[in-house]
Amino acid sequence: MNITPSGIASNTGSTSIAIPSGGRVHYFNKDTVAHQINSNCPELAMSAPLAAGGNQLQPIIGGPQSCSLSDSVNTAFVANVSVSAPNAGGGGGGSGY
Repeated sequence: MNITPSGIASNTGSTSIAIPSGGRVHYFNKDTVAHQINSNCPELAMSAPLAAGGNQLQPIIGGPQSCSLSDSVNTAFVANVSVSAPNAGGGGGGSGY
């Protein structure tokens, strides 16, 4: 997810993404100021601000769950991540989104 002066969005500009259980979210701060993402899903919350130009890969997240994201610097910046249920065969995507 890109963090820009306009908000939080995927590479395609969407503020809502879906990832598989076992996937990860990768934040890229493309703004000139630090940002700190908060979430109702602990795996997606940042423990400290992300410096301008920095990036942070979050831990693997299991599903199903619906996660909301917000920025503590600019509370108008919001996004959503939908994590699917694990496949019956187990495992997960393991990819960054």
